[in-house]
Amino acid sequence: MLMLSWNVQGLGRPLTFQILRGLCSTHRPMVVFLMETKNKRPLHERIQKALHFNNNCYVDPEGTSGGLALWWTDEVSLDIRYKSKNMIRAIVSSPAHKFEWVVSFVYGPPKRKERALFWNLFIKMSKNITRPWLCVGDFNEVGFVTEKQGGAECSSGRIEKFQSVMSECALLDLDFKGNAFTLSNNQIGNACVRERIDRAMANLEWRHKFSCAQVFHEVILGSDHCPLIINCDVPLQKVPKLFKFESMWATHPNCEPVIVSSWNTQVAGSDMFKLVRKLKKCRTHLSRWSKEEFGNNRIKLNSLKEQLAILQSKDPLEVNYFQQQHLKSEIEILLAREEMYYHQRSRVRWLQYGDRNTALFHASLIQRRQRNQLLRLKSDSGTWLTTDTEINSELKGYFQQLFQSDGHPDMDEALSHVSQVITPAMNSKEIMINGMLTASFSGCIVAKKELKYD
Repeated sequence: MLMLSWNVQGLGRPLTFQILRGLCSTHRPMVVFLMETKNKRPLHERIQKALHFNNNCYVDPEGTSGGLALWWTDEVSLDIRYKSKNMIRAIVSSPAHKFEWVVSFVYGPPKRKERALFWNLFIKMSKNITRPWLCVGDFNEVGFVTEKQGGAECSSGRIEKFQSVMSECALLDLDFKGNAFTLSNNQIGNACVRERIDRAMANLEWRHKFSCAQVFHEVILGSDHCPLIINCDVPLQKVPKLFKFESMWATHPNCEPVIVSSWNTQVAGSDMFKLVRKLKKCRTHLSRWSKEEFGNNRIKLNSLKEQLAILQSKDPLEVNYFQQQHLKSEIEILLAREEMYYHQRSRVRWLQYGDRNTALFHASLIQRRQRNQLLRLKSDSGTWLTTDTEINSELKGYFQQLFQSDGHPDMDEALSHVSQVITPAMNSKEIMINGMLTASFSGCIVAKKELKYD
């Protein structure tokens, strides 16, 4: 499923319509959300018909400002539950997914006073959402100092308020690919102001359901804002698995003996060769031991829980009680190991293991994997490369050229700064070293074996 969100700042301009038509033709979104349309419903319906969307929801502008338009195809079903000048909320269902989820199309109030009231309403509404939840649109607020460039510095109070709202609503920023800013006032030099105020966010449940979803920032053209493309089903490219020392291995008593036995293996050769061979053996033995000893944590957890459920259904005898305590201890150890596993991959450093927040660690891992995906690459000629073959070829050629020698280096300039220590007279002398007679010719030292005659 693919969605388009764009603050068009007036839908009646020919250039804006041309860009919108091009986006719909290229990406073929099932859902289109437009903000600041600044026009009445008849114009919207004509454009909707021209772009082949059969379903709609509109919020008329107030005077010459505001206005929302939501279009969707028959491939997806949107049940509109709430609409106002700042938000449209709907329940989404489609044949491709066997569950329903909530989407909030947001247009944050431009005025600061109205924005404070809207955040309170937004928080109150979030308390009643129990499904996977996606929020997308123009929030008219930056989340970090780095999300604004130029102009007056954004106050820390506004940033903290926005972060507090998102934290209270348990929303996670989905990150993006493309330009870092979504709004530009199109000025020159110091007068240029750029911000990232258009974004997509979701709760942990939505992120787990759509682990491959990605957000793309298109070019800013036809409006001061860039369009957002939200692709919920981007396939995650598989990369070769690299060896990592798992922190959870250290919790097992057999980890150290495996390392010691691997390291004490006798290897012939130089010190560096021995080090490389021992590291390789240690890696191989640890990987094999991990598969045998740890296996699949999730399967083990389910098995232990089933055993615990059986014991809990029996009479509360003393033997039964101790067996339950033993199973609970094993389950706790497995849960701690699983949390360490996701914590190590998520690189989240500001939570302690005891918080039991594996869901957040897993969502952070998904975020990092999506952020590291290389889906498009612009070549030197300005062409966008999209296939793995084209991208790999471009990267290979770039680094081959980068590290290619340009010929013999000219060392005269560098040597001109080095003071001469060996004089020509010293260089011409013959010196006896360890029974070898040495002589210099044209600055080169030549060794001649001392001849002995009977």
